[in-house]
Amino acid sequence: MAEYHFKVVRNRSGRLFSAFVESPFDLEYIPGQWTDAPIGGILVFTHKIFAVNFSYSVPSNEIWRCEVDGPVDLPPFRALVKCVYREVLIDIWRNQCRTDMGKNTLANWPAGTVAYERVRLVEKICF
Repeated sequence: MAEYHFKVVRNRSGRLFSAFVESPFDLEYIPGQWTDAPIGGILVFTHKIFAVNFSYSVPSNEIWRCEVDGPVDLPPFRALVKCVYREVLIDIWRNQCRTDMGKNTLANWPAGTVAYERVRLVEKICF
């Protein structure tokens, strides 16, 4: 049986992308199709209320119920900067400490955040 979570995405001209990740790291999501994480995991929320709370900070957001597959352990922190190098992202997902990142670039994960190897958007949630 499928396990369901909630994904916050940005709608850009009818196409769905990662909520906070900028190019070249953002992912495009096509409802009904699996999207695979190229680095680390795809972030989703365990409950709708966590997704709703997070979505207020995302312009042009949508919340989707999604199927998930392949749990991935979250690193102990996340990067706050929108533009980081690929190597930095890989190191963060490998739980390796970066001494070249300032203290203002790291933060805790939003409440209810979990990660998976792949995600499939199933149903747009209206609230």
